[in-house]
Amino acid sequence: MSEREMLAEHGTKLMDLKPSTVLQAAAEDLRRHARNKAAALEGDLSFEQFAFHRRHVRKAVDALDLLVRAYIEPGVGQSSAKYNTRLLYSDARLLQDAIDLARSE
Repeated sequence: MSEREMLAEHGTKLMDLKPSTVLQAAAEDLRRHARNKAAALEGDLSFEQFAFHRRHVRKAVDALDLLVRAYIEPGVGQSSAKYNTRLLYSDARLLQDAIDLARSE
């Protein structure tokens, strides 16, 4: 069992995420989505993965919208195969704090 698996199994996180970090991750995912879309149109099949679930990223119009989608439908991200995505969606309070931060900017 890896250290990450052990910590996750026992409810311990490797690090505490801050709302500003989550907001930055949402904005970065939107940038990645735009980059992936433009690259695909040019025949470049390389793909930058998202921190948030792709379904939410593809539908979001801005970082706040992405955070709200994650908050409203956490099960989508919690069932992801990606550990970091599950980590983002596992803390509703953190998502709410990131939403509050996005609204204040």
